[in-house]
Amino acid sequence: HEHDCLIDPTPHDTHRFYLTQPGSSIATSLSEGEAIRKHVALVEIRDREFRFTKLPLETVRLFLFETIKLKDSNVNPNREDKVEAYMTEKVGEIIEKAKEQLRDKDRCPRLPLVRLRVDYSGGY
Repeated sequence: HEHDCLIDPTPHDTHRFYLTQPGSSIATSLSEGEAIRKHVALVEIRDREFRFTKLPLETVRLFLFETIKLKDSNVNPNREDKVEAYMTEKVGEIIEKAKEQLRDKDRCPRLPLVRLRVDYSGGY
């Protein structure tokens, strides 16, 4: 099943109906697609017409997902302490982004979810 919030109605290619995939209202798998803003929808139907209104969820825990490639850094792959310090610095940067995004959102949980995907190919 899908976790991404693909809320906008999309017409089916060959049939006469629309698809919408609201996804979960919370981050359940910490996948990249779950880092986008969560929505629900109000669907009003009359005869064969519908009106679709996206409603952003205001109290969802913020989830930030980033990927780094160690081979793109200047970190010596033979120095585990330097690699660890680099990753710790990157997590700190993500947390600072989260603080900025949460600044005006009083109803959101204050502690974000953070996932840093690390590509260690290329000698790491």
